[in-house]
Amino acid sequence: MLGFWSLLLLVPTLAKVSTGRFYSDNNQWALIDSFCADSTGGEVKLTQFSHSVYYPNQTIAVYHDLDDVVGGFPQLYKQHSSCQSKVAQAAKSFDLSRLEDDEGIVLIPTTVVPRWWYVVVANCEIGGPHGEGVGLINYNITWTNTNNGEISRFTYHFSKDQEGMFEMSIFSLIMLILLIPCAVFLYCRLKKDESDLAHKVVGLVLAALTVHFFAVVFKIAHYDAYSYDGMGVPGVDDFAIVLDAIRELILVFMFIIVSKGMFISSETLRGMRAVLEVMFLYLCATIGLLYWAYSEIDPALQMYAYQSDAGVCLVLLRVLTLFWFLSSLQTSWRRERQQFKRTFYICFAVFGMLWFLILPITVVVAELLDSWHRKKTVYILEQLFAFITYIGWMAIFGKNSSYVRKATGETDALDNGENDRLPSHSTV
Repeated sequence: MLGFWSLLLLVPTLAKVSTGRFYSDNNQWALIDSFCADSTGGEVKLTQFSHSVYYPNQTIAVYHDLDDVVGGFPQLYKQHSSCQSKVAQAAKSFDLSRLEDDEGIVLIPTTVVPRWWYVVVANCEIGGPHGEGVGLINYNITWTNTNNGEISRFTYHFSKDQEGMFEMSIFSLIMLILLIPCAVFLYCRLKKDESDLAHKVVGLVLAALTVHFFAVVFKIAHYDAYSYDGMGVPGVDDFAIVLDAIRELILVFMFIIVSKGMFISSETLRGMRAVLEVMFLYLCATIGLLYWAYSEIDPALQMYAYQSDAGVCLVLLRVLTLFWFLSSLQTSWRRERQQFKRTFYICFAVFGMLWFLILPITVVVAELLDSWHRKKTVYILEQLFAFITYIGWMAIFGKNSSYVRKATGETDALDNGENDRLPSHSTV
């Protein structure tokens, strides 16, 4: 188990001080880093490069999102043209042997809009004794924004597609500090009435808020370090991503059990074990897909995780869970005798549908924006809608707790156990 978590925390983070090692014996032209510079300009500094003597003709080439190539750098990246042709289109190139004793600096000019920049290593020698690839190199790349001569912690090292995420994390922390005491107060007030089951719902909301709080704290710790050194603490950021997955799992669990009638039509759910098993599989699938998305992301073609194949699978997983939610809700509505609870199920269906569709809609909206707005747009909207969801849960079950009182005397719903089973082909 410890090995799994260690492996998970090795997911690479696109730091703007990029240090590492690259090797390829069959690719003559390979991308090693990218950065979206602010319109105020900036610079990229290439230092501490070293290479193997077996590959003496290595070149470091710096590109921007080429105006004279249809489709820009991504199109050049996908082309099957020669290594020499690609290097010739670079904004600037360096013989790697020079960078072992000196540093290469490329000034990023002021532009009307932000522009993506890329660092590529190339070895265009054909028929070398040790293969026709780039070979082995060690590198250190530092990206910075000029910001009109002012050094800002929120922009200096941050790529344009990340600007605003640090500030949003701070805002999220403030919101959580306000919401958590409200949830605690509401939980204690509702718990005083033993016949009121709403405190259990609010307790789950409080659990989600607590996990979210720690996720944001870890996120801020990473961004705070990143604002100073351009690297941050990637392992801490990755752990925050795992906590976000757990927070999402809690909310999915809440929507599913309520859709199955728990707390509304019955105090307990006989199929709880099966639901918990599915939730465990949901968590494993989410973490696995996140690991796949972040480890296999291609910085030339994919600006954020949801543009990858694994990201698409995450969106589809949310949509499939929506079908399960609606199927369970329909069964609960059909079995319920009391009209005011049937009305509740209809309103809850709208609330649940909105939450499950937030992620797909956000991703679609992001794709319509400029590339440097996509990643931060998804992150900011996810945070904002999370707070709306928490408030919605507390408003529904705190103010209208009559929906979730223990049944006394007559059974509230037909007790045929139909809604305690997992969805099948006939119910989904």
